[in-house]
Amino acid sequence: CIDVLGVASPAAIWGEWCACGPLLIFITVTMVDKPELSWMDWFLMTTFFICLITGFLIIIPQPYGWAVFWLVVSCLTYLPLIYLPFYVKQFDNLIHPDEENIDKYSESSDQLNQRYAQRYNVTLLLTFMLPLYTVNYLVALFGGFDAAQTIAVYQVLSVFTKAFFAAATMNVHLNALRHVQQALIGEKEANEMS
Repeated sequence: CIDVLGVASPAAIWGEWCACGPLLIFITVTMVDKPELSWMDWFLMTTFFICLITGFLIIIPQPYGWAVFWLVVSCLTYLPLIYLPFYVKQFDNLIHPDEENIDKYSESSDQLNQRYAQRYNVTLLLTFMLPLYTVNYLVALFGGFDAAQTIAVYQVLSVFTKAFFAAATMNVHLNALRHVQQALIGEKEANEMS
């Protein structure tokens, strides 16, 4: 469909991203070791949802000025997500095992640091990939892409963003569970010996 500003976008992609976009942020912020969602977590998810909804509003027939307003609001409400990698990074050192007091089945500092680095990479992935949607829109707005090219770029971005995110988060979760598996094996061995 062609919006008020003359840029083509697949209508289905807006519903898809309004549904799964905040979920990507939720998954990312809950990968850090903390007991509950903070106001900043909610703020990041909410501003990204507002970014998506106001981007979607441009499709609805309305005066040109309102469409420009929604575009500006959409771009501005994306800006807090630039803080996401720095926000996630601040939790890295909150829970750090004391090397002398851990047993052989616990997660070592090296394993924990590796998991923190992987989580940080997930946030960098989102911080890099998500603005590309806006770049695609602006290139189309200023005549750089025609309708077919714009829609094709949106589809490619959508597939790659979700695929890379799924692969990166799966890697984080596998590494997080590896030390749990080791602990269970150790417990099983201890039970068999007694």
